[in-house]
Amino acid sequence: LQCLANPRELTWGTADIDFIVSWRGKQTICHVPSNYLKGYKEKFDSKVNAIFKGDLAPNMEGITLEAVEALEETCTADGNIAFYLGSDEQIYVTQEGALLTDQNGDGVVDLLDVILPAGHIHTEDSLIWRWEKAGEDFAVTACLKCMRCGTFEESVSATVTKTDGEGGVTYVATATVGDTEVSMTREIKNEFYVTLDGTSSTHAYGDRVQAFAAAPSEGMAFAGWYEGETLVCTSTDIDFLVYRNIALHTVYVDAAQYVEPAEPILNFDLSERVFDENGNQKLDMTVTWALLEGMSVKDVGLVRTTDAEAELSIDNEEVKKRSAGVDNQSGTFIHHLTLGEISGALTAYAKAYLVYDDAQGEEHVLYTELATSAPVALTESAGDDANAILTESAGDGANANGTEETNDNATEGESAAEAGGEDAGALAGN
Repeated sequence: LQCLANPRELTWGTADIDFIVSWRGKQTICHVPSNYLKGYKEKFDSKVNAIFKGDLAPNMEGITLEAVEALEETCTADGNIAFYLGSDEQIYVTQEGALLTDQNGDGVVDLLDVILPAGHIHTEDSLIWRWEKAGEDFAVTACLKCMRCGTFEESVSATVTKTDGEGGVTYVATATVGDTEVSMTREIKNEFYVTLDGTSSTHAYGDRVQAFAAAPSEGMAFAGWYEGETLVCTSTDIDFLVYRNIALHTVYVDAAQYVEPAEPILNFDLSERVFDENGNQKLDMTVTWALLEGMSVKDVGLVRTTDAEAELSIDNEEVKKRSAGVDNQSGTFIHHLTLGEISGALTAYAKAYLVYDDAQGEEHVLYTELATSAPVALTESAGDDANAILTESAGDGANANGTEETNDNATEGESAAEAGGEDAGALAGN
């Protein structure tokens, strides 16, 4: 027997006579429209010997719906999904009669189930490492960055172990963030050569170097500090932290012919890949910048991808963006990318970017030319989707760089997973 009725306007017969379970050993099942099931259960479930099943198509006859639009949640305010309030006091998710289900697991379907809770978003790119020189060693902290609003949670101090080896020192930082233990390894060479106008000296990683160009002779103008043919800084005073061998020289030109640069200085270096003893590939991406007088930094960093057809832009969400997270007038940002051997077929494509305000307060975005790494021969384990393997190999410990604070002696970075991953550092200048 199929009966279709509104349970709120329906009365049952005599409960102790109708649908008695023992009648010929049969059990009565009432099949009702899915949106009627709640009403039947509320009115009759405890009174009759019948099982109600809401396995018939919804019946929306006589039911009016009030639409409630979706509201996106933020880090501080709840949102909600789109839904409909029915005149039968039920909550629908479609006009065709699909009912809201228990979303929060409390066993009850109510308006709490439409809520999208406020809160920060943490992804594999949220873990931020900060390495700061402490005497001859490093003090290291780790924290989580919200990928929606950029807020940093409280930093956790890491335990650092140091191993001296031939040609350098290996540091391993370990911290517990939330309920997860994470670690990052950094290898530091013993010394680097810094050459200024032909005079060389050796320095440890992270050493601060300050130099002052000689005053130009009469009729000449100082054109800047150059590395080879690349302009590095237009100020006579240069201040930087050592992270590799570097040779700089000063350039002077005829004052009558000197034209001051109209744009800030932005340089990008993408190294060729090298393999470590474990077969992992390592790639260094270095951004250097220097603003002119009256300009101010809003953001600086790099964008990268392994898709040759992708547009490298800070507005393209399909590519990786790595911000230095500093607002220094000049500085160096280092991004270290480590790939497991299964990603050997990948070629990196990258650009540096600089978002700045000019002296009149107008915003500009500056990019370097496209840089690519040399492709490496495909390994047997690279698989059909090397790009996906790059993401997977980063693991839970691979995270984005960036911080809201920095100082002249700080390097900031992100962790590297055992099978591959990324870390980055910002070496701030002036």
